[in-house]
Amino acid sequence: AVVSTQSTGEVQQKKWKVDCGSRLDCQLQLSSVYLPGNVLRRKNLNDELMMREYFAEGDLICAEVSEVGNLDGMLKIHMRTHEKYGKLPEGVLIKVPSVLIKRSKLHFHRLPCNATVILGSNGFVWVGPHFVPDQPIEVVSMTLRETIARLVNVIKALIAYGVQLFDTIILTGYDISL
Repeated sequence: AVVSTQSTGEVQQKKWKVDCGSRLDCQLQLSSVYLPGNVLRRKNLNDELMMREYFAEGDLICAEVSEVGNLDGMLKIHMRTHEKYGKLPEGVLIKVPSVLIKRSKLHFHRLPCNATVILGSNGFVWVGPHFVPDQPIEVVSMTLRETIARLVNVIKALIAYGVQLFDTIILTGYDISL
């Protein structure tokens, strides 16, 4: 499974067009999303009318690529597991060359410094506070903001030297920077 972090683009009929950093267009179907309350159910007209309330232009989301369309050339993504995927809270999105993301089965890393790093296979890296999708997001403290900024600077320094990114090297760089 390929995990990717995207920012939502435009809302179309029963789907969102999403920027996933690929040369292919990417779409997220309304039927492929857990709605608030973590319920995967048949979507109705009311859900379609409220699509902008779930995700609006400029929101950052985390989803998984489910299919590469051979006929239409579209990447289809889904977020069927509500524990991992959904709208991302406040944080920093960094675009890196995808070759610098070490291939791994784990893309979500809860670091002991109270921050989360998501390493997307598409080269999008998100750094932010620990979160649970569909839970109210608390105000990010100044200490946590400094931690996030330090992690972002560590990632940028590693990128500048062409080092492959994975949780251990990021955490080691963070510890050295203290």
